[in-house]
Amino acid sequence: MARNRHEIWQETLKNVGNEKHTLYDMEYGKKQ
Repeated sequence: MARNRHEIWQETLKNVGNEKHTLYDMEYGKKQ
């Protein structure tokens, strides 16, 4: 399963951008 959260996350980063990526990463890290 190479295509999972990682690749989907890469797509998300392109759409969201680095600024929101930081906020999402912090929130995501708490839930993970």
